[in-house]
Amino acid sequence: MDQKDQRKSDPNGRPKPPIKRPVRSDENGRPIPPKKRPVRYDASGKPIAPSSRNRTTQDEAARARAAARRAKSSTTRTLAHEADLHSAHIKRREEEARLRRIRQKKRRQARVSLLTVGIQVILSIVLFVMVLLLNMLPLQYVLLILLALVLLAGIIIWLQRSPKARRVGLTVSVFFSALFLVGSIYIGKTYSVIQNLTAGQLGGTRESKVSIIVLQNSTATGLEDLASQRFGIQETIDRENTDLTLQDISMKLGTQLNTLEYQSIPAQTEALYSGEIDAMVINEMYRSLILEKHPDFDTETRVLDAFTYEQEVEESSKADIQVSMEPFSVYLSGNDEWGEVSLDNGRADVNIIATVNPTTKQVLLTTVPRDYYVDLPFMKESDLPDKLTHAGLYGIDTSMETLENLLDVQLDYYVRINFSGFQNIIEALGGVTVYSEYDFASIDGKEFVKGYNDLNGYEALLFVRERYAFENGDVQRGRNQMAMIQAMLDKIFSPTILTNYMSLMDSLSSCFITDMPTSKIGDLVRMQLDDWAQWNIVSNSLTGYIADMPTYSYGSSETLSVILPDESDVENAKELIDACINGETLREPVKDVGLRYASDYPQVLARYSD
Repeated sequence: MDQKDQRKSDPNGRPKPPIKRPVRSDENGRPIPPKKRPVRYDASGKPIAPSSRNRTTQDEAARARAAARRAKSSTTRTLAHEADLHSAHIKRREEEARLRRIRQKKRRQARVSLLTVGIQVILSIVLFVMVLLLNMLPLQYVLLILLALVLLAGIIIWLQRSPKARRVGLTVSVFFSALFLVGSIYIGKTYSVIQNLTAGQLGGTRESKVSIIVLQNSTATGLEDLASQRFGIQETIDRENTDLTLQDISMKLGTQLNTLEYQSIPAQTEALYSGEIDAMVINEMYRSLILEKHPDFDTETRVLDAFTYEQEVEESSKADIQVSMEPFSVYLSGNDEWGEVSLDNGRADVNIIATVNPTTKQVLLTTVPRDYYVDLPFMKESDLPDKLTHAGLYGIDTSMETLENLLDVQLDYYVRINFSGFQNIIEALGGVTVYSEYDFASIDGKEFVKGYNDLNGYEALLFVRERYAFENGDVQRGRNQMAMIQAMLDKIFSPTILTNYMSLMDSLSSCFITDMPTSKIGDLVRMQLDDWAQWNIVSNSLTGYIADMPTYSYGSSETLSVILPDESDVENAKELIDACINGETLREPVKDVGLRYASDYPQVLARYSD
């Protein structure tokens, strides 16, 4: 049975009754006759039979529908194809854009990595050049730094082989670039400071200003008003500049000057005040000495004219000293001035001779009290001795020569610092911890305890300046000063110096000066870095007898408190210095007595009675 028969028969094979169409009725119940199909005609005008018409219409409809389906299918396929093509194009463009972005990102990363590596290489070169310029590291350290810089640059370049490794290399390169930059800044700052500190080293010129000073109420308005007047000059002090000034004045006025000579600056000043002379010729470096006795000198007098001279400073043999192999001595001077440190004026309140033997790694610190009663190098035999502190008023060269004559020692270099410099250095260090041998109070009431004291800059200055609180006065002050030096060295060599390094350098650059050449400072640093040896530091303080004596600077009419040298102690100090120079092992000297009163020792006073 085919499918057509199956549709006309039931499952038992019996024919199915025809399906009757339901009869439609109107609202009155009458059956509605079926609608007649419209009559269609063919081309000749004959009516088309319904059956034929239906088949034709059905065939045409079927063909139309088939054509429509084909057309729709074709259109759908075309649209789908076009959509697929468009989608593929979009996807291709998106993929190309994605790949382009990846390539651009890789190129940017490569450029950034290349730039970072370039910066690192440049900073490495700058760091190495600064190390060479500073010239303070042993050769093996320099070679080690060079090898490390080259190796590090090679590693960073090798890490550029892949994106992942490049990111690691970028991080490492940035870190070391920052490290090299900071290192270069620190080394550059150190080099700059050392250059400033050693500004007064070999050769060069020194400027001197000589003033012609009259009283404020003087009628003179110019040098021509003094042509026939009396000029007061020094007999021996600064005589070279004085003679040049007199010569220039004589040439300017066209006449020979009337001069009176004086043995001391106070005597010359008193002559001006008393009217014995009409004008005084004085080097401005000695003004501070006048102000000690006449605090209102600046307002009571005026400078009528002034002459400036540049003096050539001869090159010495300081550059020839092999400080890493030969013994040498340094004069450590602390003057009582504030502001910028100067070599030409200020009392020498701190006088320490550091004798260094680099072979035996020993340092001898010899402290000489500021009030030591000594002969100044330019004095005549008939002149009075003076306090050592007053030697600083005539320049640092005078202080050095005075100490050389006292202890038979050659002072190769000097280091000078003033009140401002010392206080600023302590502040830059972040304070220091110093050991005190006694409980005492300073003159302004600051109390110090026996043992360790944490001090700021101002307190440290009080600590090293105090002398009236001690029975031994200046001797104990000298010991406290050496204790402070030790405390400063401890702080400098501690790790905390890194946090205060730049501020320390700034302090050193303005309030600290030395004539030790930069090359010699480098030699000492290289020597220490080469062997890291421990040094034996020994201190010795000179003693004497307290007395009231007239001085060269203040004249015979006035007495000042001085310390008469203990000749046997001076001889022992000379022997100790020689022992250090000769390489003998030093031990801390044991002294049973400190300062004594000269009134209890007539034989001591007898030496100065004449």
